[in-house]
Amino acid sequence: MCYLNRLRQVFFIFLLHIPLLSVNAFAANEDLIFDFKIHSPLELAPYNTQLLLKDGKLNALSIIKGKILYFKESGTKWTELQRFGPHDINLTTFEIKDLNGDNVPEIIAGTEDPGLIYLYTWKDDQWNILSYGKHVWSTINKIIIGSFSKVGVQELLVQNDEGYLFLLKSSLNSLDLVWKSPGTWRPINEAIVVDIDNDLVDEILVVYKSGGIAVLKIENNAVVSVWENYPWGKILGLTVGDWDNDQQLEVIFSTSQKILYVLGKNENQFQFEGQFSDFSCIIEKLTFITKENHKVLIAANTAGELKALQFDSKNRKWVEKLSNNTGRIRQIIQPHQEQALFWSSNRKVIELNSYQSIPLRIIFQNEQYLLEPNSLSFGNQIYIPPRALANYFGFEVFFNETTQTFSIVTNERTIKIAKNELNYVSIDGLSKIVLNDEIYFPLHTIRSLLSLNFAYNSENMTISLF
Repeated sequence: MCYLNRLRQVFFIFLLHIPLLSVNAFAANEDLIFDFKIHSPLELAPYNTQLLLKDGKLNALSIIKGKILYFKESGTKWTELQRFGPHDINLTTFEIKDLNGDNVPEIIAGTEDPGLIYLYTWKDDQWNILSYGKHVWSTINKIIIGSFSKVGVQELLVQNDEGYLFLLKSSLNSLDLVWKSPGTWRPINEAIVVDIDNDLVDEILVVYKSGGIAVLKIENNAVVSVWENYPWGKILGLTVGDWDNDQQLEVIFSTSQKILYVLGKNENQFQFEGQFSDFSCIIEKLTFITKENHKVLIAANTAGELKALQFDSKNRKWVEKLSNNTGRIRQIIQPHQEQALFWSSNRKVIELNSYQSIPLRIIFQNEQYLLEPNSLSFGNQIYIPPRALANYFGFEVFFNETTQTFSIVTNERTIKIAKNELNYVSIDGLSKIVLNDEIYFPLHTIRSLLSLNFAYNSENMTISLF
C-alpha cells in the first residue's frame, strides 16, 4: 500500500527522531498534510534578524554593529555574502518589502539619531543602495509599511525614539514626508498591516509597549485610532486569519493570562467575536495557515510546543491537530499562506509546509482509475508523484536509501535526482516537492521531463492519456 494511502488511515503521525536536515515531523489531518523540516542552525540575535525566502532558498539579514549582514543557507551552514550600510552612522532597524510591485524586495532601514531612512534594492546578486530619504530627527525604532491611503501605493509609518509618528509615501527612488504627529504617540511594540474591513486599503494593528491593542487608519493624510482595547494580561501573539470560515479576516491575539481573543468587524464596528481561556500554557507566538478549505491556527507556547489548532464551531472550542516540541519560538516568518518559518530559542530554523492531498483519476482505455499515491496541492499548483503514472506510461520509479537518490527509468534513459534536505526546491529550473521518500512534480514539469502526452481536466480532476 502506498505511503499517502497509509497516512489517510491515521489521524495523526508524529516521528520522534529524525536526523538533522531531514523531516522531523510529519502529520496528516484528514486531507491536509503538515511537513516539518529542520534547517541549519542560525547563530544570530533573533531581535535584529529577519529571515527571507528568496528563489526557493533561505536567507537571513541581521544588524550587527550598525551594519546589515546578509547570509544565505549553503548546505549545512550559513555563509555571509555581504555586509552593507552607511559608513558614518549605525542602522537600528529594518523591514523587507516589495515597494514598487516588481516582485523584487527592497530593504527599508532606519538609523540612529538623526534618524535617516535608507532604501536598498536587490540587483546583480547583491543589495545596492537605492536612496536615502527624509530624516525624522531622532533614532528610528519602528518602520511599518502598507497601502494605507491608496491601493497599490506603498507608504511608511515611522516612529522615532521621541515617540513621534511620521507618514511617508514612496515615489520613484525617493520618500516624501506627508505627515508628522503633532504630539508624541505611545511607543509601538508590534504591528501587523492588513485590510481587515475590505475597503481596499490597509489598517494597522498595533500592540503598545505600555499595554493595549489598537487599530489605526490613515484619514486625511493623518493617523487616527479607530479602536482600542486593554485586555487582561500582556499581549504576546498577534496574527490575522479567517478562523470561522466566514470569508472574513479576523484579528487573533493571545495574552499572558492564557487567553485567546478574536477581533472582527461587523456592521462597521470592531468587536470581539470570541474569547477562549481553556489553554494549559501561555501562547506567545501566532500565525495562520490557510489551505483551500482548511484554516489552521499555529500557536507556539512558553512550554516550547508548537501546535496546530482548528476551531470547532459546533462545540465552540479549539481542537488540537498537531503538536511538536520545537523549543520556544522567537520569530515566525510566513512567506505565503501555506508555509511558515520558525526560529527557536535554541537557534534552530524550522520550516512548516502544508499540502492538501488531492485524489486524481486517470482515464485509461475508456475506464477511470484512482491514481496512487495521491497528488498534492501547493502554491496554486498540482504536484503529481511520477510513481502514480508509472504503470500507465511504462516507466519505473525507484528510491535508493543508501544514496538518497530517486531514479526514473524509461526505455530511452534513466533520470537520477538527489533527494534534497528541503521539501520545496528547484532542480535545473524544475520545481519539485520531496515528502519523505516520495517525489512530486508540477503537471507541466512531469509532462516535459518524461515526454508524456496527457491532458488535465481541473473541473472533474481527471487525467486523460493520448
